[in-house]
Amino acid sequence: MKKIIILLVFLISNNVFSQSGWQVVYSSNLPPFPVYKDIVFLNDQTGYTLTNSGLLKTTNSSQTWNQLMIPGQVSPITCYFVYNENIIWALGNKRVNYTSNGGINWNLIDTTISEPSSLSFINSVNGWVCGNDGMLKRTTNGGANWVSCISGVSENLRTISFYNINNGICAGDWGKILSSTDGGTSWSVFTDPYQGFFKHSIYKDAQNVFISGGGVNIYRSSNNGQNWILSYVNSSLISSINFNSQGRGFAFGQANDVFTTFNNGIEWTRMSTNGLNPSVFGSSITPGGTIWVAADSSMILNSTNSGASWNEIIRNYITQENLNSLYFINQMTGFACGDKGVLIKSTNGGSNWKHTGFNETNKLKSVVFTDNNSGYVCGGNGSFQGIIYKTTNAGETWINQYRDSSHLNTIQFINTMTGWAAGVKGVYLTTTNGGNNWIKTSFQDTTINHIYFLNNNTGFISSRKLFKTTNSGTTWYQVINSPAVQVQYAGNNTFALSRVNNVTYLNKSTDLGEIWSTTSLGSGLNFSMYFINSETGWSSNGSAVRRTTNSGTNWVIQPGTGIPVLSLYFLNSDYGWAAGNFGGIIRTISGGIGVTQISSEVPKQFYLNQNYPNPFNPVTKIRFSIPAFAETTRRVVSLKIYDILGKETAVLVNEELKPGLYEIDWNAENLPSGVYFYSLVTNEFTQTKKMVVVK
Repeated sequence: MKKIIILLVFLISNNVFSQSGWQVVYSSNLPPFPVYKDIVFLNDQTGYTLTNSGLLKTTNSSQTWNQLMIPGQVSPITCYFVYNENIIWALGNKRVNYTSNGGINWNLIDTTISEPSSLSFINSVNGWVCGNDGMLKRTTNGGANWVSCISGVSENLRTISFYNINNGICAGDWGKILSSTDGGTSWSVFTDPYQGFFKHSIYKDAQNVFISGGGVNIYRSSNNGQNWILSYVNSSLISSINFNSQGRGFAFGQANDVFTTFNNGIEWTRMSTNGLNPSVFGSSITPGGTIWVAADSSMILNSTNSGASWNEIIRNYITQENLNSLYFINQMTGFACGDKGVLIKSTNGGSNWKHTGFNETNKLKSVVFTDNNSGYVCGGNGSFQGIIYKTTNAGETWINQYRDSSHLNTIQFINTMTGWAAGVKGVYLTTTNGGNNWIKTSFQDTTINHIYFLNNNTGFISSRKLFKTTNSGTTWYQVINSPAVQVQYAGNNTFALSRVNNVTYLNKSTDLGEIWSTTSLGSGLNFSMYFINSETGWSSNGSAVRRTTNSGTNWVIQPGTGIPVLSLYFLNSDYGWAAGNFGGIIRTISGGIGVTQISSEVPKQFYLNQNYPNPFNPVTKIRFSIPAFAETTRRVVSLKIYDILGKETAVLVNEELKPGLYEIDWNAENLPSGVYFYSLVTNEFTQTKKMVVVK
């Protein structure tokens, strides 16, 4: 036993799930994650990326990244150039930093370059830099001294590339593209008539050179910049172009925009993204053909098959768009949709999410499924365009079923064939053949927030009032005289959320919506509710989630997560999910119930009770007591679960608790049968007990 206790104290596992109520999967209040602005890989192992905090390097194929510490560098690094694994230049405002040993040591070699944007070297001594207000300079001694070049323009220059000692190109704001054939001594200026904002340039070979950035065109020259030809790609941003050793080109930019060329950029063809869904900020192709990209959501991805599929290497958050709706098919598989066409899927109970490759930019407001494979999502542009998509293969592909006038806020099905959708201008749609055809009906000239049918005949519309029909929508009559947000039928009760000024009310009916009782939920922003039966349900109030077990008469605020919740979904009394602003997602496997103080009596000593029941399958309760001492009234309490080898498997409590008697449930559903230990630890006390899971 002593050996086991020692292991309990010192062994820690990364595979830990906190059961103190709700687990934050993705936070709305994003910490300062690095923004990977670009990426350069020299080979399959060694790469570099520039972030908001500085220049990072990996030597193990992006498994880990280490910041290259540049002494005295206070202003941000704005551009860098990697000549080989040893020689690198990194520039900030009035600082040219140089390393000859791969970033281990750095030297400040010049302090005259103001506001540099882009850097290009052809060898260890000859280089060029561009920047604001038409600035162009050249060095012939590795950056120790710089000579000004006359650019002939006053616009900010954002990108520069040289192929050899003579030939180079440069581009920047308001459509300016420059080319030089004498090492930068003189420049020819071409102005894009569409006034693009260019940020990327690349030589494919001695003659073929490309310019891209903000706009709908890629510019190509096949004679070293003497003439420029545009290729229309219909993308608002092409941030990066690269070519592999076989001459095939790839262009990246806005979300879902990936293009390829097989003929020196004469023609560009849109590719399937196949897992590359965020906007791309930079790309690089190794000599072995691996494509690396730095992308939005603080992501780094790669492809080893020429873009046919993509591997997520690093992701720090799923999206910064609001998530408006959640739906889980079962305990493992769920979907969430949100603004700007965001549609994400989880296959492990909400612990991780991936973008589905849904190619739509309109706002998505509601997602539902009728079975394990068939699902629908609706939305629009907020006013006079509505969309409905359907999947028949669990979200692998989506087919546009409806695109017409009137944004859609809500969609619901009562079986695989019959469903409704509704939105602005009082428009609601009906289908009886699985969405193949939708019949449009105008209800009133008002926005419909939610539509909900109990069966073919009886349904509700939530708008400026709550309306009911008993004849399949032929006629509607008012049942609640206040703006209604959402309605749901659970068990034998009908529940409806309504708002008057800033106060939200829960309305309950036991006779299918004819007579209602009303309970105030207080002020605040209640966006969503979800009931699993007549008694048990949850509601959101800003960033708080509340639970009721008596049909809404009383509510208990559950542990805060800081996520402004817009949508709730529960499978049963334990498994639930919530999503909201700025990509926030939380989940629970305990119904949101964390550690609960069950007595106001202050104990006289620490104590850890034996769990009950024991043995158990799969849920048990653990009680412990925290006494009061004269010198303090609060203390950090840790309650953790370990397996027989001393490996940490769950963190039930890790927070400050007031003195009192507490109880918490632990669900071991995802763990095998066996002996486990639970340990209560504070600064003053440690106690461990044994329990047994039997399945």
